Amino acid sequence: MSWSQAQSQGQGGWQPHPFQTQAFDFHLVPVIEALADAVEGGARDQQVDELVHELATRFQKAEQILNSFGSNATEKDVTTQKRTLEDHRNKLEERRALLVKYKSMVDRIYPADT
Repeated sequence: MSWSQAQSQGQGGWQPHPFQTQAFDFHLVPVIEALADAVEGGARDQQVDELVHELATRFQKAEQILNSFGSNATEKDVTTQKRTLEDHRNKLEERRALLVKYKSMVDRIYPADT
């Protein structure tokens, strides 16, 4: 359905329903097709400006979603690395404590001749 058909039927453009997810923002083809239909008409008017604005808005939303995926992955990687580092530190401290305990036991059993 073209933009003009949607306008004449009273649908008022591409308004996502509240229950639709952010994935709707990636559906750029219908807006691009409507913009192409409007541009074929020749003169730049309010309809073309609205379509350009709608397309720019959808691109921005899509970019935000993609950026949030990237930042979430980075945050998870950093969190995982911090957790792993803390686990390694704890194990190292346990080993150090066991080595000190072992050394003290050996020193008690075999006192050094001084």
